[in-house]
Amino acid sequence: MSPFAGEGANLAMIDGAELALAIVSNISSTPAKLNTAIAKFEKKMWKRGAAAAEETRVNEEAFISENGLERAVEIMKSYSASSWSSLWTVAMALAGIASAYQAYRLFRR
Repeated sequence: MSPFAGEGANLAMIDGAELALAIVSNISSTPAKLNTAIAKFEKKMWKRGAAAAEETRVNEEAFISENGLERAVEIMKSYSASSWSSLWTVAMALAGIASAYQAYRLFRR
């Protein structure tokens, strides 16, 4: 994904956390249940990734246009404080990874 939306690392962290939770939640399940959990995760991952990829495509076209600087400034101005809620999502994803790891350590014994 090109960097014109700044979402690549955010998506990677959220995807990693959700995949870890899907695996840990089904670690003692049957292979079929684990495969189903991973398939559900992948469906959400692709949907989330598609939205970010579209935002990237739109921003790339704007930034590399004849009046790219002006368009980039307008895009940045359009972001409000609520747009930064993804930082909270990342923090929660990291907390989820830590919880999943602790659960894995408990059940592995």
